[in-house]
Amino acid sequence: MKYPLTALPLVCAALSACTSPLTVTPTTGGQQPAAPVTRIEGQVPPRVVDVTAQVGNLRSAGTVTPPAPDANGTVNPSALATFAVPLPSAPEDAALTRFYELFSAPNCKQAVTGNLLARLHLLSVLGSTNGPLVSVNATQQGGVTTGRTQVAYLYADRSTYLRGTVTCPVAGAQQLTGFELNVQAGWNRVVISQGVDGAGAGRLYATAPRVTGGNAAPEVWSTAP
Repeated sequence: MKYPLTALPLVCAALSACTSPLTVTPTTGGQQPAAPVTRIEGQVPPRVVDVTAQVGNLRSAGTVTPPAPDANGTVNPSALATFAVPLPSAPEDAALTRFYELFSAPNCKQAVTGNLLARLHLLSVLGSTNGPLVSVNATQQGGVTTGRTQVAYLYADRSTYLRGTVTCPVAGAQQLTGFELNVQAGWNRVVISQGVDGAGAGRLYATAPRVTGGNAAPEVWSTAP
């Protein structure tokens, strides 16, 4: 059974309450790297000792480097470990789904341009013995959450673009997913922004942000809420 991206429980769980009154502003400025992504690099809490990426039946193990001690041999308790995990260069056919199949649920309305026959795989959760890891960032002002974003990695079997919106009924409401994806064949770094519109409809925006020479800031992956 296929589920629309807007209804993927891992995405919604990682972004917390999908009905939070957040304002979403999609961003696509900057420069896209010339080569596709081959590994995920980031930071994890020091208690995390292993990181894995599971794509279908393919599982790759990463390396975790604990925080380094200072000149006195003391490790800062708030310091984070770093990790790197390789991504499989060619996921199995069974792990790939055509874009239009992600939205085969009844009553979904599409307004998307691009190659809808592109075969994709979305990786938004990494594994560890400490539990699932996600990279979610919440912005707060005055103690109020004003935005949430999640980093994910999207494999495409061809270079293409996907732009537009898909609206699906989710939990009794209409949820809109907006796409601004210029993807290359291989793995692409994607940011999913979550919020609602003025009418209370849930919104997710999936964009391929443009970065120069790597991510603007280290990705922090931690156990899913």
